[in-house]
Amino acid sequence: VNDRPQDAQKLIQLLTGLLCHVNLIPLNPIAKSIFRRSKQGQIRNFVAELMKAHIEATIRKERGVNLAAACGQLQGKEWSQDELDQ
Repeated sequence: VNDRPQDAQKLIQLLTGLLCHVNLIPLNPIAKSIFRRSKQGQIRNFVAELMKAHIEATIRKERGVNLAAACGQLQGKEWSQDELDQ
């Protein structure tokens, strides 16, 4: 999870002068992961830092979280034979 102000500054240094758009994807919960999702305020602050540096950024809309089927969530799931047969 790269959501700290210094992470934003490193990204700004890397992207300054490039025509680009940053898509921010909040971390989806995965049961066995040591990483935790950023708070909404942290995500908004990160976007604000990028925008101040004239770097376009979007927070991606989440889909499938309620089904544990969002980006990254299926990777950590252990499937039963019954689920695979469906």
